[in-house]
Amino acid sequence: PPSLWYDLDFKLKACPLLSVLRLTYDANRSGIIRDAKEIRRVMGMVWRGGAPINAKSLYSSRPRSGGESLGKGKKHLVAVVVYEKGLHFAAFVRARDGSDSWTQHDGRVATDFGSFAAVTERCVEREWLPYVLFYDKLLFS
Repeated sequence: PPSLWYDLDFKLKACPLLSVLRLTYDANRSGIIRDAKEIRRVMGMVWRGGAPINAKSLYSSRPRSGGESLGKGKKHLVAVVVYEKGLHFAAFVRARDGSDSWTQHDGRVATDFGSFAAVTERCVEREWLPYVLFYDKLLFS
């Protein structure tokens, strides 16, 4: 199977406050990612044990005119938008204190959900796939 990890083929010239990563799936492959094992595998790649991504790997390290380096710091997963077959979307948002505590937002309802492991199991139950990942420097870091 193809690797879930891909290298970026360009670097941004400015480091944005929020980084967004959109995942796409090959719609031509029947049954892709819909079984529990594959959903858990993809969610494991998304969470990565709560490890932040290194901004230096995403952005240019050339200094700005004021001498500030663009690629410093770490960005943490702060939200995940998921979807199911019928194009129903929901979001899981991480607690502002940086703990492994997530809230599910589905329509106008927000529900405390627990750890990312619980988020993963909900995705398995509903056959939800991660669609958009949001990374930010957390306020507590």
